[in-house]
Amino acid sequence: MPRFLRKFRRSRPVSTELAPLETLPVEIVEKILLYLQQDCHATVQKQGYTDHELTIRSKNLYLRSLINLAKCSKTLQTDLLAPVIYRQVLLTCKTQVERFYKALSKGYIRQEIVSAVEIIIFEEVTNDNPQQVTIASYSYNTDSHQKTYQELMVAIVKKLPSLQEVRITNMAPKFQFRSAKPSLQVKSLTVSTEPGWRTYIQPDMLEQFPNIDTLSLQDIVIDGKLLKHKFTNGPTSPGPGSPLTPTKSQNRTSSYFSLRPSSPKPPKEDSETKAGPPIVTTLQLTDCIIHHTAVSALPQFFDQLHTLTLNVKAKTQSKLLAVASLLPTLTDLTVDIQPSSQIDLLPFLEKYNKETLPKLQKLTLLGITPSLLTHPQFVGAVEKMAIDELDCHFFQRPPSTFTQENKLSITPTLYYKNQRL
Repeated sequence: MPRFLRKFRRSRPVSTELAPLETLPVEIVEKILLYLQQDCHATVQKQGYTDHELTIRSKNLYLRSLINLAKCSKTLQTDLLAPVIYRQVLLTCKTQVERFYKALSKGYIRQEIVSAVEIIIFEEVTNDNPQQVTIASYSYNTDSHQKTYQELMVAIVKKLPSLQEVRITNMAPKFQFRSAKPSLQVKSLTVSTEPGWRTYIQPDMLEQFPNIDTLSLQDIVIDGKLLKHKFTNGPTSPGPGSPLTPTKSQNRTSSYFSLRPSSPKPPKEDSETKAGPPIVTTLQLTDCIIHHTAVSALPQFFDQLHTLTLNVKAKTQSKLLAVASLLPTLTDLTVDIQPSSQIDLLPFLEKYNKETLPKLQKLTLLGITPSLLTHPQFVGAVEKMAIDELDCHFFQRPPSTFTQENKLSITPTLYYKNQRL
């Protein structure tokens, strides 16, 4: 330090009192958060990313801004960090999955933050299980000492004690779990495939989540193999000579299987037997395909289903609406139709009568026109239902005299743009 500055050196730092952020009115704090979100979106938009990358990067910048903002106030640090920022974790690639797993394993994340995670999203899920590859009469195995995507997912879910929901989005067509003992205590599971693909959901995926009660599927093909898997009580390991028999070159303790229904084999120990099937009470299907081999097994597989939501975006997927009439245990049914699909609901509504759905109490219709409620065929179909409540969400504003034209015995609850009329 120069000599002329030594005599001006202070013996102690200057203490300046700063007004804490928590003393500001709530309206000002809300404006600060709004401006932060707008600035982050504008900053990322200038860099020329795609819409998908723009959403992810702007959200990451917004969360970083919230973290910096929370450092200014102890109240925000306790009330904002855990329940808002760390309640939902998004992992967009395997690199992020590996880093998050390492942070959990090494204890780099505080325990209160780990306990705050309730939702985890695995995006762009790929299949990197070891496979036997043959090129020009040379055969080799792609097995390595690194953990696969599926093993990392299972390990992460086990380390989050308060986790309630797992979302697997943009799943690759050949995504599979390795055979393992199911032990994931998760209540909700969401699975969606890559855009433009429709994938057969593998039985092993539901086996990994034996405690789920809420299942959401998008662009998934449900076939008889998945539903019949509920009633098989065979072991987790394949029998000799079956298509699941591992090759000798695979030296892992949990070998790679092709995951098809295996032939029965007497279990060696009780720990090897499969856990009970999941008891799904809430199901959401979006543009899914029900294979003809699964139609007869649907009532037995979803024998305790109470709430069903059917989302149809195209006219070619209108057959999905016939699934509801196959589930007699339903009490709450929601039908969401894309207005541009031009689907005729009346033939399907006539099947939701008291004989097929005797326990149905509430019916919710989204994306319909006001003229549907005055149609004689619709009125006759509703009169034959066992429902007590009818909610209708219009995509067109009904006329002022619409309530006078109502001929239903029950009074429907009308909505327009999520606002009750």
